[in-house]
Amino acid sequence: MMQLVERFLLPPTANQLIQEHARIEIINASGSADLDDVAADRLSWEGFTPIIGPAAASTRERTVIYDFSGQQKGSSRAALQTILRVPDSDVIIEPDGTSEYDFRVVIGTSYYACTYPVRPPRSDKLINP
Repeated sequence: MMQLVERFLLPPTANQLIQEHARIEIINASGSADLDDVAADRLSWEGFTPIIGPAAASTRERTVIYDFSGQQKGSSRAALQTILRVPDSDVIIEPDGTSEYDFRVVIGTSYYACTYPVRPPRSDKLINP
């Protein structure tokens, strides 16, 4: 019984996340070309298989994760948040059993893809194409 309680309370393992086969759509709202490809590659390195959707018509500052699955246990949400550095305040849970995707990640101008421990560049120093 104790093992059952522990399994329920512990976060999902990497194996469980891959077994979940979460359907993840990436939308680029950063205003920077190909940043959706960078985010998709980053998720692919972690074992996910994201799908790149059409770019957003307007830019947004923050990267946001929409969780259409509504699941707590066995969900990839926490892993997505860690990988993409998205705080709880930028996660929107909208359970939708009819959605084509389990998650939608909208990449904003704040998205910083570097995996090394360096500070992100100041936004006033960025050059947009």
